[in-house]
Amino acid sequence: MINFFDELEEKFKLSIDKNLPNFKAIYLPYGVYLEGHCGVLTLEQNEIAFKLKKGKISFFGENLVIKSLEESCVIISGKILKIERE
Repeated sequence: MINFFDELEEKFKLSIDKNLPNFKAIYLPYGVYLEGHCGVLTLEQNEIAFKLKKGKISFFGENLVIKSLEESCVIISGKILKIERE
């Protein structure tokens, strides 16, 4: 069976956090793709946080911008300096 995230990781040499229980994150050179969020909690230039089914995830960095936001997927651009999961 072909796995979308495995193919992305291999083809584009990305770092994909696939062992997370309720969401998937792909770390890109220019930001991050997050799948499985349940809504935006914080939206600032240096912090963007999302509610997850269990807890939350926060991205800290510089010039953070939501480039695309859908029901459960988001693309954040900017320089990611730190990620916290609660």
